[in-house]
Amino acid sequence: MAKWIEWAKRVVERIDDPDRAQRTDALAFALQTELARLKPQMFDLHAAVAQLNIDAYDLPVVTEKVYRSVFTKTWKAWKGSDYARSPLQLSQRQLLGAVAQKLGLDDETTRRLEWETARADVTATFSSAMLDSHIDESEGERLLRLAACLREPLGGLSQDALRPAVEQFLRAEFGSLTSCGNYNPENWESLKASASRLGVSGDQLLLILRPQVLQWVRSLFASMTQYEKLTPDSWRQLVSLAGFYDVGGLELVTVLQPQAVVLVEHTLADAKADGILTTEERANLEWLLSEFSLPAHTIAYVRSEIDQLQLFTDIAQGRLPTWGYPTGFEFRAGEIVHLVAHAEYHRVRQSQRGRRVDVHNGMLVVTDNRMMYSSPTTAFALSHSKVLGIIEYRDCVEIRSGGKSAGFYYFPENKRLAAAIYSTAIGRANQRIVERQVEGISRNIPRDVRQRVWQRYGGRCAECGSDQYLEFDHVVPVSRGGSNSDANVQLLCRRCNLAKSDNI
Repeated sequence: MAKWIEWAKRVVERIDDPDRAQRTDALAFALQTELARLKPQMFDLHAAVAQLNIDAYDLPVVTEKVYRSVFTKTWKAWKGSDYARSPLQLSQRQLLGAVAQKLGLDDETTRRLEWETARADVTATFSSAMLDSHIDESEGERLLRLAACLREPLGGLSQDALRPAVEQFLRAEFGSLTSCGNYNPENWESLKASASRLGVSGDQLLLILRPQVLQWVRSLFASMTQYEKLTPDSWRQLVSLAGFYDVGGLELVTVLQPQAVVLVEHTLADAKADGILTTEERANLEWLLSEFSLPAHTIAYVRSEIDQLQLFTDIAQGRLPTWGYPTGFEFRAGEIVHLVAHAEYHRVRQSQRGRRVDVHNGMLVVTDNRMMYSSPTTAFALSHSKVLGIIEYRDCVEIRSGGKSAGFYYFPENKRLAAAIYSTAIGRANQRIVERQVEGISRNIPRDVRQRVWQRYGGRCAECGSDQYLEFDHVVPVSRGGSNSDANVQLLCRRCNLAKSDNI
């Protein structure tokens, strides 16, 4: 705003007094001639003003022009004497001080006039020093002498008119330092030394580089977690490195929150892929939840998934849940109930008239030695030893046996849990743990395939693009002969996975 006002004043003056510039130049020349003739010691401004008939309107402009002319000669003489080796001599500075005093100019005004005169040379000197991407000791000393000649601290020059160029230089140097992805303490110390020689303190340097530092930390975190899981050791290294750049632990987890959410989703999807939660996988997930500042809904979802996955792991390893005795069923002494669920039973009959499906709605109970089903239209019990096989489909479970219990069972709530409990109960009763049939092909997707599929979809659902509640899915279901190849595995969110049909 001040510069704009000064410019407006000059424009108005040119309009109102077009001859003023030429007139004040002539008066300044005459006044400087008088000053040189009498020397500063004998010069009297009031006498000279009266002699040269300089009015009060022109006097400020004339005195500034005189001082600018005297400083320009001194500055040129200093440059000509190789100012890389010595500052302004004391006698030169004393002469300038005496001239300013005789002309009635205050310190602020003379500093401004000196800077306006030397600005182009100062800018060129700074630019030359920064040209080779490094400020060595001799260049630093030269810059210090330059600032001293202008009675300014070096930091004052670099933080004022030269600030954009200095900051651009420091950011470029930091980008070069971190471009290879490796942190080198010696390079950082070299950058701090260059910054110091430009008058930029360590705290100022960190403030200038803060956006780049945060982006660099994000890039490091991404590279650390792209192909390998994040470990406490690697995380501590990143925390230590971020702290070196004044990024505290709380700020770090806040900055990394979006990436941490993706990491947790990826880790959870990996754990769910084979249906078994190992001790190591659970510990890793619990550590991630405790270490990062994640949204409350993400934490709640992940913990729910961990608990469910742990339940299925326990079931697969023969540890079944227990239920109380439901009404409407007769139980034997000591019989243990493992499942009580609503189920729709479809019994398929083949006759000369064709295929007929009887549908019954009732309750299904699985105990340690049998399965019982009861509805208003039918009721029966099936010993575990008489089950020939269990085939799990996306929307139902087929039980194969020699009796009327054979058929398809649809569970409105958690079909997968019912199938898992029933299969394990049969295995325990027959002193073996039976795996549910899926046409002879394992549902377990190899880790390398999961990693490539995750990268292919960028951690997002193949159907809707969501990045939450993700699961690995077979394009052609295993029950229909689908394989575990990259081409047959996709990433779906839970909603899209549930909506998908087995019909190909």
